[in-house]
Amino acid sequence: MIKIKDLQKTYVIHKLFDGFNIVGKKKVPALNGIDLEIKKGMITGLVGPNGAGKTTLMKILAGILIADEGSIEYLGRDVVNTPDILNDITGWVNGEERSFYWRLTLMENLRFFMALFLDEWRDSDLEDMLKVLGLEEFKNRAFRMLSSGMKARAQLARALLKQPKILILDEPFTNIDQSSRKVIKEFLKKWVLEEDRAILISSHHIEELEDWLDKRYSLKDGRNTENTKTVMKGVEVFFTDGTKETIDMGRISRALGRSDEIRKCKLIKEDVLDENV
Repeated sequence: MIKIKDLQKTYVIHKLFDGFNIVGKKKVPALNGIDLEIKKGMITGLVGPNGAGKTTLMKILAGILIADEGSIEYLGRDVVNTPDILNDITGWVNGEERSFYWRLTLMENLRFFMALFLDEWRDSDLEDMLKVLGLEEFKNRAFRMLSSGMKARAQLARALLKQPKILILDEPFTNIDQSSRKVIKEFLKKWVLEEDRAILISSHHIEELEDWLDKRYSLKDGRNTENTKTVMKGVEVFFTDGTKETIDMGRISRALGRSDEIRKCKLIKEDVLDENV
């Protein structure tokens, strides 16, 4: 369904002086050549620590951000620079979502968003979705009065009513109870098998996903960890006189001449691409 190759994204952080003059900037790599494939009928997971690049990747796939380099192939066409197409085929759910109108009822919120997403829709479509997700009796309740689990289901309902081909779930189980998790998981397992559909879901807690994923990708520092290896770059040596020195692994003998002055050593490691994978 979707093939991603060598996807890269770097954020540029500007440092301002006095609120007006730019005195410097810092580049922060978020994606460093991600490769993955999302297949129809499958639930694909992204696992990795905070800062691994999961949300950046998902925002690119949802058409919210544009990648700097790489390709996203959909139906044989590279759509990496056409976010409108990506937005049309995806539904986005963010566990930290705050875009619902809290004073409106659940039903009023969904009507508003459907008017933005679709040219034609019916209240019966909303009613059916609410019933499936166990929200029918809460449709006339103000959004601010819903529990965290109900709000999570409401976000899912909004994304699904857009009729996406690919459902993107970024940390969807944040702060929701086990009962809501069970309802969402059971529904999604059935949904993904209908027509040409797929799900991409992220979490930094592997135990949340391992029981229902068809495929898993592990990310770290914007890379697939399956394609990296850890190498020893050197040693940081701390001496008793308070000084320290960074020594390459190939020149480690330099520190041995002062071995009686060494207080502690710290290995310097780096994850690099493994050309043999």
